[in-house]
Amino acid sequence: MNLNQELHEALGYCKHEPILGSQIWLITSNRMSFICSKCGERYTEDFCPDYVADPRLVIREMEKKGLRKRFLSSIGTTTNLDALGKMSSLIAIDTTGQLAQLALDWLRKEE
Repeated sequence: MNLNQELHEALGYCKHEPILGSQIWLITSNRMSFICSKCGERYTEDFCPDYVADPRLVIREMEKKGLRKRFLSSIGTTTNLDALGKMSSLIAIDTTGQLAQLALDWLRKEE
């Protein structure tokens, strides 16, 4: 499993597993669509956001879950200007997955 999928699950989203025979071709988006055997939701193959390529999604998801402030303070960004500068660069230009990995590690520790 890749980092995007691991973080997606750690954030509480379903790890979709298709029902055999549930696939249909979506002409409008030129993609295959499936029905999940766990949650019943219809999804496409690329259902998981790319947290590595767009670190802003990590912060947005943490905000949705009400965890943003605790997460940011755990990595020292609320009081330390150097850490705040590092966080800004992680959010703005990082595409290596550093912020996604920090978030995944923090969520696992919080469990």
